Amino acid sequence: MKHIKLGVAFAAGVLLINIFGCAAVNEVPMQPEAKKLIKSSNVVVGINQQEIYAEINHSNTTAAMGGGLLFALIDSAVDSSRTSDAEELIKPIRNALIDYNDSRNFSSAMKKELKGLDWMKLRKLNVDTNLDPAREETIRNSSKDSIVMFTDTRYYLSADFSALNIITNVRIYPKTKELMDVAKKIDGNNAENPLLYKHTLMTIQPLKNAAGTPEERIEAWTKKDSHIRDALNRGIAQISMDLVEDLERKREEAKEKLDTASLSTQ
Repeated sequence: MKHIKLGVAFAAGVLLINIFGCAAVNEVPMQPEAKKLIKSSNVVVGINQQEIYAEINHSNTTAAMGGGLLFALIDSAVDSSRTSDAEELIKPIRNALIDYNDSRNFSSAMKKELKGLDWMKLRKLNVDTNLDPAREETIRNSSKDSIVMFTDTRYYLSADFSALNIITNVRIYPKTKELMDVAKKIDGNNAENPLLYKHTLMTIQPLKNAAGTPEERIEAWTKKDSHIRDALNRGIAQISMDLVEDLERKREEAKEKLDTASLSTQ
């Protein structure tokens, strides 16, 4: 099945927000000189999400009417109702995923792809289901490896239940002085904790037959020929392959990609 691959420039201002609620400033491409300095790497695959959810189309009465507390309350009530409806509708899909191990599948796919990067010298890859900024800092400070890579992922169905979306944010921190020097050259705005690499990946796995009502689409996701598990497996594999592809991107290609993304968000 064809997938749609989107990078950091997708939906400007939307994909540039990670699960910690911090807006990403810029993409940081991996540098060839950094790869030569890596002796070992520690990868932490963050999967905080407990179950799949569906996005909602947020009410925008406040914006349409020029603001005001009353309209904000209307928006809040509408959003609450839509969230409640989506939670009820998605139950059959959650039941179909009741024993699906997302963290195991994601870590397995990630390990398979990253082990193919000789320069990364992968020493350890662990799953963390409670990753937040404080825990990330603790892991980073205690690591003895050359680099520490963190990923955080969320997955959800579109508001009309016609597609599965998977978004993964990736950050690589340097741990040696030599790698820190490289990072400061490319991530100068973050002097205290410069990054060697930062990127947001997204894949969209559409439902094979998206015709019909939301209820019919939900039923289709539980059928053998278009099962939600298969879509998740494809999406996880695609994200992992896309990450390796981006890490291997040559410096000139990475810079061109970064410039394009910057222009598209202006």
